[in-house]
Amino acid sequence: MLAGPIDYTPGSMRNSNLKNFKPIDPGLPMSLGTRCQELAEYIVINSSLEMLADSPDEYRKYPDILKYLSEVPATWDDTRVLNAKVGEYAVVAKRKGKTWYVGGMNAWGKRTLKSNLSFLPKGKTYSAEIFQDTKKSNDDANSYSYKTVKVVKDQLYSFNMASGGGFVMIIHVDNN
Repeated sequence: MLAGPIDYTPGSMRNSNLKNFKPIDPGLPMSLGTRCQELAEYIVINSSLEMLADSPDEYRKYPDILKYLSEVPATWDDTRVLNAKVGEYAVVAKRKGKTWYVGGMNAWGKRTLKSNLSFLPKGKTYSAEIFQDTKKSNDDANSYSYKTVKVVKDQLYSFNMASGGGFVMIIHVDNN
């Protein structure tokens, strides 16, 4: 993506780690990486035409993910790289209107990354929706947690990512 956007279809809901991955599984296709890495791809990867890669029934099982996928933009007003090392990990923040989306993707091997939210405007309060890998995600790539928290502009946040994992943070302004 150094030269521009790519054509990529994220959003698989049948996720697998390296140990269990089958490129051609009898019956149903699967993706390599955790559920949260798939969600982060909508933010980190620049693709001009986003779509869903799985059966509608799979998305209906997860209302929190379905809500996220219905709202995540395909075009952005601002982009910031917060933390990255080529071939290992990337944490990118993108803004659409007043909402910031932060996506983190990890290569193979567990990792904890720390990022602050210094890009946020001063003088406002924020809440965030967070999708992130769980301790079980290294064995079960479908495992994830979802929570809503208050966030502060300059606070340092830690994100644990499974091998092939990721996270998503959607930051909303509380006071307009």
